[in-house]
Amino acid sequence: MTDGEVETTSEGAASNLGSGDDADNAWMLAVAETARRARNAPDLIHLWPTPDDGSPPSTDSTAAPRQCTDPELDHPATIAWFSSNDPMIVQDACGAVREAGVEAAILLGLARWSPGMPLASTTGWHLRARHEGLALYDPSGQVFAYAIVRLSAAWTATALSTGVVAAYGALTEEGLPAQGPFDAGRRLHQARRSGRVAAGLVRLLQ
Repeated sequence: MTDGEVETTSEGAASNLGSGDDADNAWMLAVAETARRARNAPDLIHLWPTPDDGSPPSTDSTAAPRQCTDPELDHPATIAWFSSNDPMIVQDACGAVREAGVEAAILLGLARWSPGMPLASTTGWHLRARHEGLALYDPSGQVFAYAIVRLSAAWTATALSTGVVAAYGALTEEGLPAQGPFDAGRRLHQARRSGRVAAGLVRLLQ
């Protein structure tokens, strides 16, 4: 690898950070940006509340809402959880295995959303409907994450009124049974426990 190149890895492998906080932070941001530019597909997204009939979250605004099943949430919340199709796993200077996009989001102002941690309003970050989907913008005005989704009138109205827990994190299966129905709430719970979710309370802009 020549000077100036960034070593990156996909899920299942890890790269080492250099020494020094500033160098580590710059390296992490560069890795995340390289991964973002290399993506050829939108991010995945899970919205809560969702309809209670098992349909996609935007197709039935009259269905009874279903809240996130993460047991660590102590109150109902309007949540937009973005996760990459191709998480970029790295190893930080302390040896901890992290996801580069999550670490970059934290460096840019979101908080690591650990279990039991209350979230505060986040300056500069916001959500906006964009090109038949939903985009998460960072404080510089750049699109940090984007997913294709049809937003229901009910979800949009609630988000505009109360704000949204905007989360970005790795979709993990750690601690989950190999068999059984897909439960995004439980996966969010496991991702939070592993330190792989960044989040903050943000506004939805029209």
